[in-house]
Amino acid sequence: RARGGACAASDEAGLTAGVALGIHGEPPSVEDAARVGAQLLLELDIYSREFYEQIAVHEIVLVANLHYRSQRRYDVPDLAAGVLFIDVERKFRWHLSHSFHHELFHMADYHMLGATYVDTDEEFAKLNALTAPGCVEDHARPPPKPERKRQRLLGGWRRPPEPASDSGGVTTGQAEAQRAEQNASTLGCVALPGTPAAAVQDRVGSGGGQGGGGEAGSAAVFPGYGFGRFTGVDAATEMREHLMEKRHPPPPTSAFLNMYSTSSVGEDKAECWAALVLYPERLRTSAALMRKAGLLLSRITAQLPSGMDGGRFTARADAARVRRLAINGPPVVPSHLVPSTGGGEAAGRRKGGDGGVAAAVGR
Repeated sequence: RARGGACAASDEAGLTAGVALGIHGEPPSVEDAARVGAQLLLELDIYSREFYEQIAVHEIVLVANLHYRSQRRYDVPDLAAGVLFIDVERKFRWHLSHSFHHELFHMADYHMLGATYVDTDEEFAKLNALTAPGCVEDHARPPPKPERKRQRLLGGWRRPPEPASDSGGVTTGQAEAQRAEQNASTLGCVALPGTPAAAVQDRVGSGGGQGGGGEAGSAAVFPGYGFGRFTGVDAATEMREHLMEKRHPPPPTSAFLNMYSTSSVGEDKAECWAALVLYPERLRTSAALMRKAGLLLSRITAQLPSGMDGGRFTARADAARVRRLAINGPPVVPSHLVPSTGGGEAAGRRKGGDGGVAAAVGR
């Protein structure tokens, strides 16, 4: 268990804490618990002990084969009890780091806004209108098959050439994005409330391939959070099932980091926070993302002043990023966030990626 920044493996008694909520798991091996515990210490140290106390995080329970209501999960928070269940099995190198900060923000959000945090946050949601549709370069996508055949007969459509590649099969665009992330600073990639639009625009576009990102827009750009007929927690659950079985689609606009962010305002906030801590350069792909992250940072530091000093937090986040990159290597950059090559084609075409939709749905 963890209390105030230390973590250890669960036992049978520890697992009973979440059973009533549909949380089930098994005791992990000593080796797995030690390995994950060591990785978590880097992430835990970014925040102060007072921060964990203020958001009522009482325990972190390491388990194996974690499930929530029969759905495979890798991290599940018991918000009311202040317990975070973390599975020792991981899908890729950055998975643990991403999901930890994602779930930790849920717990902070619950403390600040109560149970409505996942469905209602008008101040945050209205920032979706700052960015127009088309975050993915449509000209880089092949048209539907019948249209491809028609254009081919007319001599119009040809399959785009494969992007230039660095050694190791990493595209040039991906390498540029990875280098940008390594040189990113937390405060340099957010727009705190009150930041002039011109100052935001100066920084937008330096870190990704999403065109646009302007300050102008309308609420009609994004119809609303949800997935089909589902909203809130149910939408996130249904979308998680859907995305784990199919190719991960890009987000509808550059106001979102990935498609999973569109399931609910609560998930959108948690994804922005995880990016702020781990790869803040990705926020610079649109004005909306920069302002979203800036709002969350200002909200946390204002409402939890004794537990989260802004300067201390950002300094520790930047230092941890350097150590994490040295241990894990750079994360794979989702293709819709990769800068374009000179020929105008989208450089990266990999689906998912460390810290992208794969990380989001892997919880």
